[in-house]
Amino acid sequence: GSAAPPPGHEFFSDGKIRTFKIDIAETALATLKKSERSYVAATLTVDGQVFKDVGVHLKGMGSFQSLNQKPSFVVKFDKYTPDQCYLGLSKIMLNNSVQDGSYLAELMATQMFRDAGVPAARVTHAFVEQNGRQLGLYVLIEAMNKDFLKQHFKSAKGNLYEAYLQDIDQQLDIDGGTDTTQ
Repeated sequence: GSAAPPPGHEFFSDGKIRTFKIDIAETALATLKKSERSYVAATLTVDGQVFKDVGVHLKGMGSFQSLNQKPSFVVKFDKYTPDQCYLGLSKIMLNNSVQDGSYLAELMATQMFRDAGVPAARVTHAFVEQNGRQLGLYVLIEAMNKDFLKQHFKSAKGNLYEAYLQDIDQQLDIDGGTDTTQ
């Protein structure tokens, strides 16, 4: 028989566009405005399911936008609540897609990698609301974290690197692991 599908399989393959409602208390909003990449606690509601105390922070490099624009978010379900996850996912990215008006580049590129047998994050779309403000369509990407590594490799140990507008022969950001020798 075939292996069981990975956690979140239906979420990424059923074609539904869900609404992710992020509610951040005023004190946490003030913290996030001062330190945009620091996690703050928030409540996330999706499909009627309420997740309290998820960690959120803003993200993006060239696509970065502040809270009063169309920010991209990192959502870490288990940041403040151990083992909390959504459909087996402990962390997702909600990308504003301001650099891709088609909202399809990430979806198509990652699917091409997976079709070629290369591990790549799964992608879908979502609508996002933040404190009642409708922010619109987003590209939702599963995090390439230990959960992702366990799906694709024998061990989730070792380093995980991220390159941004650079080749792999340069110093890379370490997303996971402790060996800094590269």
